[in-house]
Amino acid sequence: MQKINLIRNIVIGTIIIVVMLVVMMISSREEFVPSPQELFHEYYEDYPNLLDPVTEDEQEEVSSASRYYEQRDYDSAVQSEKTSDQIFYVALAYLQLDNETPAVNILENFVVDADHRFHEAMEWYLALAYLKIDELKKSEAALQPILSNADHEFHNEAIRLNRELPKVKIEIVPENQ
Repeated sequence: MQKINLIRNIVIGTIIIVVMLVVMMISSREEFVPSPQELFHEYYEDYPNLLDPVTEDEQEEVSSASRYYEQRDYDSAVQSEKTSDQIFYVALAYLQLDNETPAVNILENFVVDADHRFHEAMEWYLALAYLKIDELKKSEAALQPILSNADHEFHNEAIRLNRELPKVKIEIVPENQ
């Protein structure tokens, strides 16, 4: 009889521990709510230099925003000549320098040109830039043209990001701080 009681107590104790572990796992998964900046970093990827990529056998040095961006020399990228094609890489360099205002201004001004070589990329990076500055509504709005175009370069990423936006937490900082 004592053996049966011992086995029963062990089984009940094991069941209680397993149930507690499952509840803890479920509750800890629900507690993770990303910030807009965390989502920005999760989705931001360096855009390839499609204008003048560095080659191994290159003899002359090219000084363009896209080349500087590719080499991660963001300060030089933002100071370089800002042609219509290069301006996209200037905006990305500003994002990398945590200087979002000029990045957003550039992207907002050039994204309206549907014929721009980097139009689709600008739509995507503008949505990400808005995330980085806690402008969730603007980020959601910027995603809409991407979501409505199944052939868009960033369509799949936009779907995934759009699913995560409702979970984002915004930290409200009191005015006296």
